[in-house]
Amino acid sequence: MFALSKLVWWLLQPSRFWVLVVCLSTFLLFSSWFRLGRWLLLVATVMVLLTLSLPLHLYLARPLESRFPILELPEKIDGIIVLGGAVDQILTQTYGQASLNGAAERMTEALKLAQLHPEAKLVFSGGSAEVNPRSNFKESDVAIQFFRDLGISNDRLVLESKSRNTYENVLYSKELLKPQEGEIWLLVTSAMHMPRSVGIFRKLDWTVLPYPVDFRVGKNRATDPPRFFSDKLSIIDLASKEWLGLLSYKLMGRIDTFFPLPGK
Repeated sequence: MFALSKLVWWLLQPSRFWVLVVCLSTFLLFSSWFRLGRWLLLVATVMVLLTLSLPLHLYLARPLESRFPILELPEKIDGIIVLGGAVDQILTQTYGQASLNGAAERMTEALKLAQLHPEAKLVFSGGSAEVNPRSNFKESDVAIQFFRDLGISNDRLVLESKSRNTYENVLYSKELLKPQEGEIWLLVTSAMHMPRSVGIFRKLDWTVLPYPVDFRVGKNRATDPPRFFSDKLSIIDLASKEWLGLLSYKLMGRIDTFFPLPGK
């Protein structure tokens, strides 16, 4: 199922789908199927024009990012859970420096929260999201290097290194931590990723306080910065992955509601 999900997303990722359509249409233009090729090329052109002229990235991403607002934090927190997806294992292993990607706020905000709440455990959940990992170096290996280098002591760090996707992040973290009723756990992940993540925690009967980070769009068109086509397409990719993830997880029974609500 894990490999199948990766294949489906590889085919449906909007930016890659657009490239595939252009390549296929170009090939068909020089064959007996040239009419179909012209039609597909028209579809690809319309996709580009719509992306350039309309804030499609905003329409797709904003509902996800605004679903769970940043809440006022309690005075005492038992643990801070950081979901993987913000580090690059290969570059870290190559250069010996903890390498973060575009979702770096998951790590930097978690570090800030850990410094504000020295009583809380800092939990990082992430193994490898690759079907055939190129290295035994895990996301958790990057995390421990990052947090240790910036002053987090070993006795506060808890690492979960088996998970390959968000569902396994939650499943294996719960098995490892065995959270107790009444404990306050803070969930740190990208704002677009938060609805699906919270849905899984609820499905597995683990109450968490959402702390969304890594916002990619403004609250409206006026506050959304000017963007190049590639920037818009990147956000469309991220948002599409989350909408498809919500749908697939609902169909697989991994979340109870398609679009989880705050406090429900």
